[in-house]
Amino acid sequence: MGACVFKRLVFVAAVPISLLAIWGDHSSAATTDTAAASVDRTTAAVGEPVTFTSTNPCTVACSLRWLRPDLGIARFGGVLVGRGDQITLTFANPGTYRVVLDMAERCVGTSRLVCHSSDSVFVEISVPAPPDTTVPPVTTLPPDTTLPPDTTLPPDTTLPPDTTLPPDTTLPPDTTDAPNPTPQLVAPSDLAVGKDSGRNQLTWTNPTSSATSLTLERCEGAGCTTFAPIAILDASATSFTEPDSAHGADFTYRLAASDSTTIGYSNTVTQAN
Repeated sequence: MGACVFKRLVFVAAVPISLLAIWGDHSSAATTDTAAASVDRTTAAVGEPVTFTSTNPCTVACSLRWLRPDLGIARFGGVLVGRGDQITLTFANPGTYRVVLDMAERCVGTSRLVCHSSDSVFVEISVPAPPDTTVPPVTTLPPDTTLPPDTTLPPDTTLPPDTTLPPDTTLPPDTTDAPNPTPQLVAPSDLAVGKDSGRNQLTWTNPTSSATSLTLERCEGAGCTTFAPIAILDASATSFTEPDSAHGADFTYRLAASDSTTIGYSNTVTQAN
């Protein structure tokens, strides 16, 4: 186990700080910033949106991930449900839920490259109250017989209906300002890999999308599935070149695009080295 961790740390050391990998030795606390999270409400009904926010800044080549331990067992304490400073979730069943904010950043003053710190927030989900269907009792009022009908004046028939002006049909409904559709999350496509001076160079097509972050992931071997993030990129990026020459093992790559609630993946591509 110790040998595997050492090999992983040596590999990440070649990545520049601006494209720091979001994996490494999992520590109990970061050395520069500390994860802190808040929730906009501590109680909510089933199906109501609940917003979770990171309240501490992330300053040293870092990344924020949101995890839910109740959805299953994962390496860092739960299943990934979002990335970034803020996410909004809904819960389908009543109960008490724990949501974990994991902050990964470049270590300062330690032998590790990446440190993690985490913070947990809790929300109580209840069943919505049923609608009030109570029918109040009906109180019958006797008819009012205090005043007889007024029969002193006959109906006024002196003025016929005004038929001089037809209805105004000159202006059709205004349909010029139709609302624009809300952009949806669309993952990058046409991911391809080649060589540039012995280094693996990746290119892709980046469509119009609601994505706010783009993460490059990699695993070793053709057909592998245990992807790990190696670089956080601008959401509009369309290429990336690894900083060092690749030798030995083959690598398979994919891109993960995400917004505040959803993650989408591109096609995978393998480079033989």
